[in-house]
Amino acid sequence: MSEEIKYDIALDEELRPRMVKCRLIHHEGEASLVEWVTGRGVCHRAIIPSEEVDIITLGLTGVMVSEDVLAVGIPYGLPMEEFIEISVTPKMLANELRRAGIWTYQDLVMNPEKVRGVFGKCFGLDYATLKKKAKRYKEVSHE
Repeated sequence: MSEEIKYDIALDEELRPRMVKCRLIHHEGEASLVEWVTGRGVCHRAIIPSEEVDIITLGLTGVMVSEDVLAVGIPYGLPMEEFIEISVTPKMLANELRRAGIWTYQDLVMNPEKVRGVFGKCFGLDYATLKKKAKRYKEVSHE
């Protein structure tokens, strides 16, 4: 293969949009809701034009979508990163675990329901804050 042909093939591959494996969540008329996970493990959902969904590639639930299309899709869901505030500190959590009788490794593994209860109690205020901020967002954005 000549250098010129190799160059043309490489250039063609560079210009071709990168395709991303997505999961088709919902399809209605001209809009489709798709979900994908980035290389860093971050989960996203967006509403995109149905015509951009390549169902033939992977089947009915697995689809391929251009990275460019995903970038301009309408984000779906709450921007929770903007609402989350963690008020509990490691010291507070450790103290609550001890108050619940969790002092040793054996205590920890033999009482998972107590441990979950302590986490629920400690993060309960953070959940209330998250819910309040999400409600305010919903009222402003009419989500």
